[in-house]
Amino acid sequence: MSKPTQIYHRKWFQLSIGLLVSAVCLWLAVLPLLRVPDGFQKILSAFATARYVSLPVIFVVLFVFYWLKAWRWRWLLAPIGNYRPTRDLLGPVVIGFAFNNALPA
Repeated sequence: MSKPTQIYHRKWFQLSIGLLVSAVCLWLAVLPLLRVPDGFQKILSAFATARYVSLPVIFVVLFVFYWLKAWRWRWLLAPIGNYRPTRDLLGPVVIGFAFNNALPA
């Protein structure tokens, strides 16, 4: 098996593990609600009555927030050389914020 194929399969494996962990955590979070009578109907009605108008605005604001953080890291790393374009730093910045939110738990 060639090296690029091994990397490709490893990424799919990591994605599968990540999705599995997310599904288990979601199940554990929703489980107490499902034990209540009509709990599933309450969840469905909450999603049906929610107002999703502000969601696109929130996504744009979050993107700008993370883009500015990546730009700041590019600026901070400038003394050691022309590090990377901001778009290349965006992924690591988002991953760092995800770990900051998950690790205190």
